[in-house]
Amino acid sequence: MDIIVSKFGGTSVGSQEAIEKLREIVLEKEERKIIVVSAVSGVTDLLIKAGTEAKKKGNWKTVLADIRERHLKLIKELDIVLDLSKHFKGLEAFLRGIESIGELTPRSRDYILSFGERLSSKIIESFLEKKSKAIRINSKYLIKTNETFSSATLDMKETRKAVKKNLLPKLEEYDKIIITGFIGSTRQGEYTTFSRGGSDYSAAILANILDAKELEIWTDVDGILTANPKIIPQAKVIKNVNYREASELSYFGAKVLHPKTIEPVVEKGIPARVVNTFNHKNRGTLITEKSKKTIKSVSSKNGSYIINLYSTEMLGTSGFMAKIFSIFLEHSIVIDVVSTSESSISLTTECEPPTLLVRELEKHASVEILKNKTIISLVGEGLGERKNILYRLFGAVKNYSIRMVSQGALPQNITLVVDKRDEKLVIRAIYREFFN
Repeated sequence: MDIIVSKFGGTSVGSQEAIEKLREIVLEKEERKIIVVSAVSGVTDLLIKAGTEAKKKGNWKTVLADIRERHLKLIKELDIVLDLSKHFKGLEAFLRGIESIGELTPRSRDYILSFGERLSSKIIESFLEKKSKAIRINSKYLIKTNETFSSATLDMKETRKAVKKNLLPKLEEYDKIIITGFIGSTRQGEYTTFSRGGSDYSAAILANILDAKELEIWTDVDGILTANPKIIPQAKVIKNVNYREASELSYFGAKVLHPKTIEPVVEKGIPARVVNTFNHKNRGTLITEKSKKTIKSVSSKNGSYIINLYSTEMLGTSGFMAKIFSIFLEHSIVIDVVSTSESSISLTTECEPPTLLVRELEKHASVEILKNKTIISLVGEGLGERKNILYRLFGAVKNYSIRMVSQGALPQNITLVVDKRDEKLVIRAIYREFFN
């Protein structure tokens, strides 16, 4: 059976128009059988706010009323009969509990966030039932993870078992199967979530297990672009990128894909496509094993910190780098970019370095922390084979302070770290040089 796994993001389930488009799209092809949905646009942020307000005994009831009203409005506009009162009462009771104890743990936060996808998927199921035989499955019963709440790690072995038990028997019986994105559960059945945007990853996991013909990521842009259109209004859609390029772009700022999305589809060689729900005749960006050796995009990632480490201990000493990186591992700090010399290491992190980390590092080196930095990446297969690429790049940005430079082992990414205030100017300079 040929199956297309189609994931619809928040804006694609966020209005009457969007949900009507969703139904038109999924009914267009019989193979579009697995429909993975995000929470209604804006609702995840409201759920986070509700939990935070409840913890500090604030005005969480007003936030809850807003969440309820958004969903009831959709139900009315779509003219469907659906009672969500059980979900709203459950969420209200839980928020009261948070207010009572004054504590919001990662476990509690994940449970609160699970309501976003659980509510939206019920609405999509009811609307699709009008024209197809549809069923909704809570991915709590499909996607199994460890107990790292709010940023869970997939347990693929247990997930395969759960999919075999709870999803495969329904493939023949139903035309469309709606599945909640973003959320999973531990072996004990407690809700967990992936990091924000994790519905893409949920869909990719299911595509892998089902040996899907294609993974579709439906969003509100026409595909992966040559740059952020808010900075470069003339940015164009890239018709085709390879898995490595897509991975680099998603990690370094292209927000149309969750960074982990590529992993499951690469393993099976499944094509992925980024498409616009509101312009679905446009075929968007296709992600496959191969693409032309051209410069594809310039992307940026804000909110980074540079950690500069200086030590003469590095000179001629084996194991120094391993010692430094082990400290980051102990504190669960993810490193984005690394650059080294004979006596120094420069690296970036997305989060502010905690005091305990800095103290541990200072036992081995002098430490300097620089905040408000932006990572800018020029991405394209074969960059390392272009003889004048660095000459052109450095010429384009010669008037700006470059804090770090790094090129990965695979020649498809050159990364600069600049001051955040220079982000737009640097991107525009690079774009003029390579895309005009």
